[in-house]
Amino acid sequence: MNTFRVTHPILFWIIAVPLGLIAAFIALTIALAVAQHPGGGVLVIVLLAAYWVPTIIAALRHHQVGMVAVLNALLAWTVIGWVVALAIACGDRRRGVVEVHHVVPPQP
Repeated sequence: MNTFRVTHPILFWIIAVPLGLIAAFIALTIALAVAQHPGGGVLVIVLLAAYWVPTIIAALRHHQVGMVAVLNALLAWTVIGWVVALAIACGDRRRGVVEVHHVVPPQP
């Protein structure tokens, strides 16, 4: 995500700001609904933390944070999207290595 932010700064903000506003609106709606009940404030914090666990893990591992954050923001509410984001965040941090072997035919 850092390279995307550097190479396409305007596009990054065009994507990041609306996603942030959508996430904030959803969080505020849930917070207002749950906070009306006793102990609701703690429940809101726990729910938001649980919702963003894949993004938090990806950020701690420095591993495809942007992709996981977008997937988490847009599809985590489906539960399947949350599981996929978590799988990506917990996946292997190393990039695949491709080995190329040149075979030279024997000389007659």
